[in-house]
Amino acid sequence: MRKTVSIAALVAGFSLLGMIGALDVALAKDITESRDLSSFEKIIIADTGVGLDVRVGKAFSVTLRGPEKWLSKITTRVEDNALVIGHLKKKKKSVNIDSDNRVIITMPKFTGLEVNGAVDADITGVDSENLTFEINGAGNIEIDGTCVTLNIDLNGAGNFEGEDLKCEDVKVEINGAGNVEVYGSNSADLEINGMGNIDLYGDPKDVSKEKSWFSNITIHDD
Repeated sequence: MRKTVSIAALVAGFSLLGMIGALDVALAKDITESRDLSSFEKIIIADTGVGLDVRVGKAFSVTLRGPEKWLSKITTRVEDNALVIGHLKKKKKSVNIDSDNRVIITMPKFTGLEVNGAVDADITGVDSENLTFEINGAGNIEIDGTCVTLNIDLNGAGNFEGEDLKCEDVKVEINGAGNVEVYGSNSADLEINGMGNIDLYGDPKDVSKEKSWFSNITIHDD
């Protein structure tokens, strides 16, 4: 059974970032906009909240789908081999956190995601040697594919559904609040300093675990 972080916890994460804004574009008509961006293998969510669909494929493609007003506020650029998704600066932030407004990406190689804002992400078809996730804001992430090593730092609030991401060696550290599901066939280094749950699949031989109060680590037999 999948566990999920409570809505209250996620809202708290968003609030700490100052990212809950008026939903003034929620009922506007959706449009799509393609952006000519390439040469990246990592994604960074900066000071914004977005829905994110990532597919690993042959060619680069970046498309935004949502109301025109929302599209006009979302910035995208490539910096240091990473696609950075942000928001136009304002004196007072007003970001629509609506997972129906999405950034749809195809990229040949995916090596990681850094979240400093908020994200609802669906990532499929991964085939990487090293994967890194750093969640400093709030996020829900669902991912499938394969990897050799997986590193997850959850410092904010969120859920990581990675049972279908078949990796060999996994390392998870929760310093915020959240639930993480991972698959490791060889080794697992699991640590919870905040509040949350880790579910480990894959029956690895080498497991190191450390948890705090109000947390739980469950090792599932395959």
